[in-house]
Amino acid sequence: MPKWGLTEAQIRAEPWGIASEWLAPLKTITDPIHGDVYVNRLEAAILDGRPMQRLRRVRQLGTAHLVYPGATHSRFSHSLGAVRAAQDLLDAVVDARTGPHPAEDHLSEWDREDVLDGLTTYDRELARVTVLARLGALLHDLTHIPFGHTIEDDLRILPSHDGNGDRFDRLWSEMPAEVQEVFAQTDADLREQLMRLVVSKRDDKQRPPDDYTYPFVADIVGNTICADLIDYLERDHRATGLPFAVGDRFKNDFYVSPTSEKYFPRRMVIRITRGGQERHDVVTELLKYLRYRYELSERVLIHHAKLAADAMIGKLLEMWADALWVHEVAARAPALVDAFGRDAGSLRMQYAKSNPATSCEDLDSLVSTRIENELLRRGDDGFLEYLRDWASDAADSDGRKRGILELSSGVLDRALFKPIGYAAAASDRALAGRLFDEWKDRDKRRQLEESAARCAGLDRRWQCVIWIPAPKMRLKVAEVLVDQDGRINQLDRVGNERARDIYRAHEQLWSVSVFAHADVASDARTSSILLAFLGEELGLRLSDKNGDPIESLRSLAAVELARERKLDHERTDKLREIAANAEIAAHDGLRPTFEEIKSRVLQLGKAEDLLA
Repeated sequence: MPKWGLTEAQIRAEPWGIASEWLAPLKTITDPIHGDVYVNRLEAAILDGRPMQRLRRVRQLGTAHLVYPGATHSRFSHSLGAVRAAQDLLDAVVDARTGPHPAEDHLSEWDREDVLDGLTTYDRELARVTVLARLGALLHDLTHIPFGHTIEDDLRILPSHDGNGDRFDRLWSEMPAEVQEVFAQTDADLREQLMRLVVSKRDDKQRPPDDYTYPFVADIVGNTICADLIDYLERDHRATGLPFAVGDRFKNDFYVSPTSEKYFPRRMVIRITRGGQERHDVVTELLKYLRYRYELSERVLIHHAKLAADAMIGKLLEMWADALWVHEVAARAPALVDAFGRDAGSLRMQYAKSNPATSCEDLDSLVSTRIENELLRRGDDGFLEYLRDWASDAADSDGRKRGILELSSGVLDRALFKPIGYAAAASDRALAGRLFDEWKDRDKRRQLEESAARCAGLDRRWQCVIWIPAPKMRLKVAEVLVDQDGRINQLDRVGNERARDIYRAHEQLWSVSVFAHADVASDARTSSILLAFLGEELGLRLSDKNGDPIESLRSLAAVELARERKLDHERTDKLREIAANAEIAAHDGLRPTFEEIKSRVLQLGKAEDLLA
């Protein structure tokens, strides 16, 4: 196939009703990964529009540059690379039909149709597929925002970019006028198919194949071993300085399954056997993709410094949302703010009492829209700089703004929170799904963090954050469809133990982490109290940063008293026993602070003549 995707005859056929001049080759863009990327006039016009240009300011790896300084590449360059990778995959599928081992594929079905207007059905269909695959790859990250995976997938502060149809519609409406005009005159199904490729999830679930006119195009653009993965895996490794080396030859074994395939019709499939023998070279290359994706997670995506920065961004967004919410209430009901102050939690309760329940929902929607608007206007650093400058005004007199200022400046200047503890044992991983489901609500998670800070006596309750990642792994490559002796199934289900080993290793990367401001992290006592409280609330046995298990709050109180009063081991153990069985009342529905626990244990110790 031509490096521009379409032959002259296919361009003249105007696939999807796109005027031929818009499909003509226009420019060659030099890329460090693929060498050259070739784009036509329509693709160039889309690239030049604000919705795509803003992706130049959105980093592909978010805060990973704080660990790997070279990781400053953007989603714009990745989108360009995905176009080239999509064309390469499509070329491989087409070329495989005339190779030494052609498969009976879906594309062969087009050969049996009639000629119309001088073009075979094969040429007409291939032209439509080429346009759709290239535009889908170009636009697949259209709806991404700064720190998108952190804000949307991990912290659930905003809807996920690949499940946000409203965001797609908004950005589409901001495309250049000439692009809008082209699509206004095309087959309306083209825009719908592109939207499905970009917004590929419904309710956090992947769209089913029957959602697409050409299911295999969805595989090419963004599923398993796809244009998205092929580009970002090499781009991310090179930018971070990690080794990367995969071959291209295995792509020649891809084909599109025929319509008659019972379970996976019209899907991208790769043959891993020939003549009853496993194709070791093909399987090895597939496993390389699995291994490199694992290494990217292990060494980059879950690096403690990156997670600390992500957690700080989540915390400052929560605090900014509170500030916006309080501002809106003050504008609508200033008397409430005068009477009950600017604490967002208390104010929400009072506002709900004095207004219909939908009013709070309306305010929440207004605040979310404001947050999304700013994220769509700015890049990573621009957004943090905006919040830093916004909070600088009156930060000295406003505790919430002071926190936002410190957090945004901390990420910008790499003054990051420090890890103080974690839970990563097999028994903890077994609870991953339950833990995430219980604590994925940002308000509930935030109450937990603030309660821990209160227990430890922290005045600034934003100085402790807990990271509970989603247990679902971003390891779709393991689900690539493979043809094993004529039977099609996912790679991770056909009995390949090496693939399963990598998959299991990826599962073992999951852990709960706790981060705290550097001043807090340097105080071993405060850190232990925070971890003990969080461990009890989560039902986990958290360990400190050195791997030592954290005792319960009651045990910590008993040990601290014993140390202060210089008790021997026998009396210390007795005091621990008393503390473990003590009744300690809550006050105003709040769990007792560490000092309250310690005071109660002191009373009981004196009553038993253990303490003077």
